[in-house]
Amino acid sequence: MTDYSIFNFELQFIKEPTVRKLTEDILKYRVPDYIMNLPASSSLKYHPLDKNGNPETVVNHCKAVTRMLLILINHPMISRRFTDHEKDVLIACAILHDCVKYGIPPDVKEYTVHTHPVLFSLLYPYNIKDCQEYIIFSQMADTISAHHGPWRSSEKDNYLLPEVNNDMKYYLHMADFLASRRMIMMDLDDTDSNKRMLQS
Repeated sequence: MTDYSIFNFELQFIKEPTVRKLTEDILKYRVPDYIMNLPASSSLKYHPLDKNGNPETVVNHCKAVTRMLLILINHPMISRRFTDHEKDVLIACAILHDCVKYGIPPDVKEYTVHTHPVLFSLLYPYNIKDCQEYIIFSQMADTISAHHGPWRSSEKDNYLLPEVNNDMKYYLHMADFLASRRMIMMDLDDTDSNKRMLQS
């Protein structure tokens, strides 16, 4: 599946070993590799262009959302809203939120799938469900399910996505929304200076 090392920079911000290992295993065993080259927006109407003027890929959008989220949750007026565990789960959610944006193989579409926020709930990478990892995964799935914010419906189907009803869902949505604005260009270089900036 996906070479999760592409997210090594973002993964280092997850401090809790169980959350980080779970995120790595979802990336390694469940996330389709199309995230590396398919555009974040199949209509090409949204999301920034890369340095060469090409549409932003899903993987680069997820990296941008993670950085935007880190900026938000490290702000002194926002940081106190979350426990350290919740911050780790939020970072994992930012990394993974669009990982099945075009569907789950073999049912991959040529366009982004409206229900992809809830499709994530099918990506649990282990066989055992009576464990801490499944509790954490359920928290991830619940948070990711509402990342479209107020845009819950689509003309493509009759499915109504879950609503934003807590702070974790709200800030994941806002990070996703801001990172998808074409006028906002995120620095995706994996540098020490960016690391220091995102930690403060």
